[in-house]
Amino acid sequence: MGIGDVLQVDGTRDGSKDHTMMVWYVSGGTPYLTYDTSNRYRRSMNQVLADWGNANY
Repeated sequence: MGIGDVLQVDGTRDGSKDHTMMVWYVSGGTPYLTYDTSNRYRRSMNQVLADWGNANY
């Protein structure tokens, strides 16, 4: 993923998108995403995966 790319999450796994995030920064090949809910700023992809648990992307 690169800067400006969008990631959508189906956190409830019901087939509809629940949340959208944008890659804001990349460091060492790791994308960092920013999103409005809970004012998340530059969360690493690993943090996002941990935050959303068993979601579909």
